[in-house]
Amino acid sequence: MSKKKLTGIIGASIAVVIAVMVIMAIPPDAEIGTNTQMPTNSQTARVISNVQDAHWPHAFYMNMRPVAIHFQGTNRNRAYIVFQDYAPDGTYTEGGVAGCDPYICYYDYDTETFHGPWKIGDTPVPADHHSAAAIFVDGYDKLHVFYGSHNSDQLWTRSTRSLDVETPFTGSGDFETPKQLSGQYTYPNPIVDNNGTLWLFVRIGEVPPGGSRRLSWQYQISTSYDGAWNDASFGSLVKLTESLGPVWQGYYKGYPQAILDNDGNIILTLANWQDETNDLAFCRYNFAEARWERANGTPYDTIPIPRADAEFIATNCGGGRPAVDSDGNMYVLYRDRADGSRYLVKFTTSWQSPVKISDYDLFWAQGRFLDVRSPRLVDVYLCEGKELRVYHSEDGGTTFGSKPTILYKHHSELGSLAPIEGTRRGWVVVGKLGGTWTPDGDAYGEIICNPGEA
Repeated sequence: MSKKKLTGIIGASIAVVIAVMVIMAIPPDAEIGTNTQMPTNSQTARVISNVQDAHWPHAFYMNMRPVAIHFQGTNRNRAYIVFQDYAPDGTYTEGGVAGCDPYICYYDYDTETFHGPWKIGDTPVPADHHSAAAIFVDGYDKLHVFYGSHNSDQLWTRSTRSLDVETPFTGSGDFETPKQLSGQYTYPNPIVDNNGTLWLFVRIGEVPPGGSRRLSWQYQISTSYDGAWNDASFGSLVKLTESLGPVWQGYYKGYPQAILDNDGNIILTLANWQDETNDLAFCRYNFAEARWERANGTPYDTIPIPRADAEFIATNCGGGRPAVDSDGNMYVLYRDRADGSRYLVKFTTSWQSPVKISDYDLFWAQGRFLDVRSPRLVDVYLCEGKELRVYHSEDGGTTFGSKPTILYKHHSELGSLAPIEGTRRGWVVVGKLGGTWTPDGDAYGEIICNPGEA
C-alpha cells in the first residue's frame, strides 16, 4: 500500500478549558470588517449543533484544553477532538486528583452529527495542568496520540483502524497497547517532515546526583511509526538546548511550537525561563544543510544550543505561535508577561520591532490564534472576555485596526482557542461554564461555523 499524504499535525498542551465550540473557517482570501458591535447574521458564527445534551457522558477536565484535527479522507470528512475528562466528585483513575484520562470524539461535516466520546487510555500522572495530549494523523489515516506525561514516561498509542472507515471507534480495541518512552517527558509536540519522518519535540528533565532538576528541549525521530505497531519505535533523544534550571520551555500551551516553512524546514520557537525571565528564542532545522540555524541562515555552532548563543526575539513573554507567509516571511504571536498584552513580531531580512495588537489580559487564557493568509493579510483571533475577536491587518502585520470584528459572543468568559489542523481550517473555542473563573471545572459545547460556511 502506498502512503497517502499526511493530513495534518497538532501539538497540544496545558491551557484552560471550560466550554467547547467547533468553528469553521473564514475563506483564506476573505476580507474582515472592523465593527465593534455584534455583526449581522452574515458575519457572525452560527450554532449548528449542541454538544452538551447527549454527547458527553461526563464533563471535561478543564485545565487542559482539547486538541483537534480535521480529516478529509476518500469517504469521510470529520473533525476529531481529543480531550481530558473531569470527575466532579474528585475521583481519578490512578489515584490523582480529578480525572484527566484522554477521550476522543468527532464531528461529521457531511451528516452534521457528533459521535462519541470513546476512552483512549488511562493517564498515570495526577491532574496537575501539564499532561494534555498531542495528536497527528499518519499516511495510512491512523490517529497517533501522545499523552500522560509530566516529568515522567511518555505514553504513545495509535488507532487500530483508519479514520476513513465508517466507524473508526466502537469502544473496544480502538487503540493499540500504548508504548512507553522512558524518561522525564513533558509537553510532547509531534511533527512529520516532508520526507515522512516523525519528529517528537519534548521537554526533558534531568536530576544530577545531589542536585535539583534541570530541564532542556530535546527531540527524537521515528521512521517506523506508521508500520507494524510492534516494530514502531523512536531513536535516541537528541539534546537541542543546554540544561538549565528552572526550565527551558517550548510553547506548550495549546499550539504546536514546531511548524514547516515553505521549503519544508522545521521552525521552532522556544522560551527560556531563568531568574524569573521568559525570553523567546528562535531556531530552524535546515534540511538541505543538515543543521540548526538562526532566522538569517547563520548556523548554531554548538548543539545543544547554549543560552548565551540563542537567538532571542522577545523578552519576558510567554511562548510564541509561529507562522510563515507565501513569501517566506516569518511571524510569531506571543503574550507579554509584564502587562498581558498580545504582540506580533515579524522577520523579513531581520526581526522587526514587535507590534502590539491588544492589551486585554487574562493570565490563564490561551485564547489566541495567528492566521497569516498572505504577505498582506494577517488575522489574529483573541478570546477577550465573552467575545471571540478578530484583529485584522492589511499591511503584513505592521498595523492592526483598533476595532476588531466580534465573531462570536458567549454567555460567559472565554478562555482558549485551539486550531483544528488540516485542509479545512477551523477552531475549538473554550470558555467557562459559569461562576468564578478557574482553570478547573466541567464543560459543555456547541458546534458553530463562521460566516459563509454551510
